Formats: sequence, C-alpha cells, structure tokens
Amino acid sequence: MTTATEERRFRPTDSRRLALWLYVVGAFGLGVTALFGGGNLLFDPSGSRMNMPAEWLVGTPFPDYFLPGLFLFTVFGVGSFAVLYGVVRRRVWAWHAALGLGILLVGWILAQMYLLQMVNVLHFVYGGLGLLLAGLALLPSVRTELRG
Repeated sequence: MTTATEERRFRPTDSRRLALWLYVVGAFGLGVTALFGGGNLLFDPSGSRMNMPAEWLVGTPFPDYFLPGLFLFTVFGVGSFAVLYGVVRRRVWAWHAALGLGILLVGWILAQMYLLQMVNVLHFVYGGLGLLLAGLALLPSVRTELRG
C-alpha cells in the first residue's frame, strides 16, 4: 500500500515529475546564462566582452547594450529564479509564472531577430528553450502539479 507522501515522491518513470524536473532544469539554465550574459553587458555595455559588435545595434533604439543587458539580467536571470522559487514551493502563482517565462522568452528572441535584422544560432537555442518551457508548463500533468 502506498501513502500520499510516496505518491508525491519523484520517480524518473513518473512523467508528471519528469516534465516538472525538465522545466526546472531548463529554467535554471536560462537563469544562470541570463545572469552571466546580462551581467557582462551591464559591466561592458559596448558588448566587446561578449564579442557583440556595436554595429549590430544600428537601427535599433539602443545606443549600447546596457538596457538589453539590464532586461536580460533582471527578467530572465533574476526572474527565472523567482519562477523556480514559486515552482519548487508550489506557490499559487507558479503555473502562470512558469508559462509566462516561456512565452516571454520566445517574444524576446523574436524581438531580437526583428530589431537586429539577423539570426544567430543562439536565437534558435533560446527560442527553442522558450517553446520547451511554455510547452512543458502547458502539459496537463504539470498544470495539475503546480495548481495543486
């Protein structure tokens, strides 16, 4: 006979837990890389530290990489860890935040491609990650898990 505690324990074969675990890993990776990338752009708004030429910003509303770096650092860096806190602690807002993070990441990547008028391999990586995060959050098992 299994107890309620045993039912909620993680088992790799449990697809509900596996999807949630994949979400946590993806959001954690996003958060770490956004803190690193955004932080580098805040400390060096010229972008040279990250091999991002100033010419890429021609035609955009940005004179340098400071504001995009600030957005990256706060929204996807700090924001990812705030979402992870809600997911792990099963806060009432966790599911909406988890879905929103994925959708916002896709929007950020599309805006970058539009403003820069170019496509980079990282656009596919992070655009794909955004789709994955949103898709995982939309799974009925994850919705049920996060909505209690």
